[in-house]
Amino acid sequence: MSNHPEPNAVHPEGLETDGKALLEGTFADKLKSIFDEVMTSVTGNTDEDLPPVNLNDLKAEITRQKPAEFGFIDVYSTLTDSTTVAPPPIPDSNMPSDSTDTDTPTDSTDADEPIPPPPPVKYKWIPERNGNLWYRTRREAENRLERLARQGVCEDGTCQIQQFRPYGSWWRRGYRVLLRVVDDGTGTPGVPPPPKTGVEVHVNLTIPQQVKLFWEDENKQDLVFEASAGEVTEELIGDTLYPITKRADPLLKLGRWGLLYFALFKLDRGIGFHSNLANPLRKTLCDEGAETYCEPEEELYDRVKWGLVVDGTPRSHGCVRLKHDDAKTLFEAIDRKTKVRVYKEKTWLNPSWMPETPIV
Repeated sequence: MSNHPEPNAVHPEGLETDGKALLEGTFADKLKSIFDEVMTSVTGNTDEDLPPVNLNDLKAEITRQKPAEFGFIDVYSTLTDSTTVAPPPIPDSNMPSDSTDTDTPTDSTDADEPIPPPPPVKYKWIPERNGNLWYRTRREAENRLERLARQGVCEDGTCQIQQFRPYGSWWRRGYRVLLRVVDDGTGTPGVPPPPKTGVEVHVNLTIPQQVKLFWEDENKQDLVFEASAGEVTEELIGDTLYPITKRADPLLKLGRWGLLYFALFKLDRGIGFHSNLANPLRKTLCDEGAETYCEPEEELYDRVKWGLVVDGTPRSHGCVRLKHDDAKTLFEAIDRKTKVRVYKEKTWLNPSWMPETPIV
């Protein structure tokens, strides 16, 4: 890896040239990702830009799979929590009964007492496929609703169309179909689960730099990963607990660096966790000083496989690099809004659910 230039820029890998962190990919990005994976499996591509050990890890971990449809949507912040409707009509007491109980007298004094109505039924409105199925025009959403109506899914007002702003986008509009489902208080299939409150991640920038995954469940063992962050990361040191925002598809190659298993915890700065196996644009490497990637000009926006160093020392632009397997483990353990704390101490601090131990 000695021939790989180390980053010189002051901006984290996750911060794009327009000053935004990418959370979702376009339809073209998804098609390109699928095409690249198919070509790699067919041609047995052995890119010389990545050392053999990293290339083997990459091939073992990146499997062909259908990417998630668009970004994650927080339905709890955009939808009405519940809707109350009128209870069903009370059955006519003159109708024949299926009961075989003949001991109850028909002239009972309780016969005329009114039957209390059942509690009102509560409903939730949830987007199709967890919010991953949406359209750029209202007409496309209407076509989807009409198709669901023909299938018997949408009838008697059980579906409606909602306009919303896709997550991570400040200017685009989207449309999706909402389904009305019974709210039984235990959660509904298709609704995102609540954040995992029993997980917390600490980044300790003392050399060797490490990341620790704390579990509130005492039956689970805390995990410690070797990491490489940067000087920019130290600007986040403090008592602040930063909420995590995960990409919908951890294997979709987006942005200048094509980061895998990217989980942001400082969205406006583009700082987050990611794998040390990346797929940067040739132009990105050219801008970093690797002149061999500056030519030919027509290939500047092609991606190459690239191995980033993780050795417990500051090496990144500002993100927190993890070895590929560790990045995958962390990505699967955390959730949206999982808390992250950054500090530089000789020992690990306690997670937020435990009393802090005084530093001696």
